[in-house]
Formats: sequence, C-alpha cells, structure tokens
Amino acid sequence: NNNNSNNNTPTTDSKGGGGASTTSSSDGRSSGLLAGKLGRGSSSASASSSSSSGRRRFLRQYKILHVIAFSSDRKRMSVVVRFPDGTIRVLTKGADNVLKALASTDESVNSKTMWKHTDQQLHHFSREGLRVMLVGQRTLSMDEYKKWSLRYKAASESFADASGNRSDKMAHIAREVENDLKILGVTAIEDKLQVGVPSTLQQLKKAGIKIWVLTGDKQNTAVNIGKSCGLI
Repeated sequence: NNNNSNNNTPTTDSKGGGGASTTSSSDGRSSGLLAGKLGRGSSSASASSSSSSGRRRFLRQYKILHVIAFSSDRKRMSVVVRFPDGTIRVLTKGADNVLKALASTDESVNSKTMWKHTDQQLHHFSREGLRVMLVGQRTLSMDEYKKWSLRYKAASESFADASGNRSDKMAHIAREVENDLKILGVTAIEDKLQVGVPSTLQQLKKAGIKIWVLTGDKQNTAVNIGKSCGLI
C-alpha cells in the first residue's frame, strides 16, 4: 500500500447522510464505500468509475449477512458482506489502538511502509481535532463462513449460563473473524460542537463551576476539542 491508498477522506451524501470513506485503491474503493455504510442498514450501494469516454455510473449489490454491533467494550463494529464477485468479507471499523491489535502481522498484508503512512495520518488528523478510526477487512472462505455463521446464530439465540450471557458469547465468537485484518485506511470525521456549547461553558466557568470533560478520543483530538469549547 502506498500513502494515497490509505488516505480516506470523509464525504457527505446528497441526502444528508454521515461521513463515508473513499480511497484511491480499487479494492479500497469498494470496501471504503461499505465502511461508510456500516450500521446504516444498507444492502446495496452505487459506485462510479472513470473511463476514457467520460464518467459512467453502475450499481453494485452488496449483501449484508451479519451486523456485529458496536459496544464500548469492543470499541469497534463489523459487518459480514457478500461482495458482487461472490467473496465474503468482514469489514471492521473502530478505534485505532483496537484495530492495530487485530491487524495481520504478515508484512505482505500490512507493510511497514503502510503502517508508517497510517500513523502519520492518524497524528495529522487528530491534531486537526478530527475523530479518527481505522478500517480493515478480512476475506472468509465459504466453508469458514458457514461454520462461523452457525455458531454465531446459536450464540445469538442462547441464554445466560456458566459460560456467560448472550452478549458475551456473541462477542467471543465475533472476535474469531475480527482478526488478521488487512488495514484499508484511516477515516477522519469532524464532530462539530452543538450551537451554544462554548458560550454555555463560559457562563458556567464564570459562575465558578468546575468543568471536566471525559473523552475516549486521542489526546490531540481531545486537546483541540477542549480549545474549541474554550476550556483550555
């Protein structure tokens, strides 16, 4: 991967949807499009490609097979998707420290150069006060998927017992496919303050009220948010 293939830029669709990732690599474009739709319940997405005769549009159908929900403990979410070419892939987005731990250590999958560029982008975006996440994917064989799917379905229909509650069981089995990920890129999203937040905080400070902000963001992001709030 080169620097451009990991440079994901947030965009907003014409209907006012949330940020979606785009990448310059052909593999990353399809996966980035799906990553931007994680959690939105989408089952299809349109993509465009350039040709010598101009820009043409086409529709590709992506079948979402499973949605593995986000939780504060997991700090990530995933979807299992059947791509137009028939391959089944796990797409995961989440906190950078979490996905780094889940990424493949094979340098032919995630090279040292890729990690260098990725860390630079994470640092740059967090200094801009943007909320950053990593996006990764893993391809499953049909046999691997079928076996995992049956176990995940059983966990989703289970009751609490000595081995844990339903959520614990589902999270444990989800973890089996949320590893050895190929890192596709970085997403950076601006989470704007609501109207009146800085002025309200200033009034509270003038009244002598102590204010603390608890955040799970990277330190650079938290500092910039604190500055925009007028707290530091």
